[in-house]
Amino acid sequence: MTPMRLSGTPRILVVALRRLGDVLLTTPLIRSVKRAYPDAAIDALVFAGTQGVLAGNPDLKNVLTIPSRPNLGETLALLRRTAKRYDLALSTQTGDRPTTLAVVAGRQSVGLLEANGLAATAKRALLSRSCVTDRDQHRHMLDRLNVLPRYFGGPE
Repeated sequence: MTPMRLSGTPRILVVALRRLGDVLLTTPLIRSVKRAYPDAAIDALVFAGTQGVLAGNPDLKNVLTIPSRPNLGETLALLRRTAKRYDLALSTQTGDRPTTLAVVAGRQSVGLLEANGLAATAKRALLSRSCVTDRDQHRHMLDRLNVLPRYFGGPE
């Protein structure tokens, strides 16, 4: 797949709204993004309480947090703060919230999708590029995340 065209010093957001271990598993993806776009300023968006696992990561510029159950005001504030501020936003989950945040935050967005269903169809229409992932319980999340770089043009 052809690499996505980004500015010389792109701003990239990685959305990882899950538990501590899931956030930790995004670090190889973040490294792949940095290798693909070495001059990029990469931010991560995670649930409050999980940001410590990314502390000191040399590939990240900032770690943004949101409560795991944000109220409407907190959600709207985050949307205002991030709306189209990133050249590329990556959603590391198939859920509605991470996908929506990636679509709102990024001028281009890439995300994981369920194989079928109305929600997957809607997300596919909104995302710049999407990757269908299976929900096979025997397939490790790291394996699912490792396919994302081919969708933005990074190393696999």
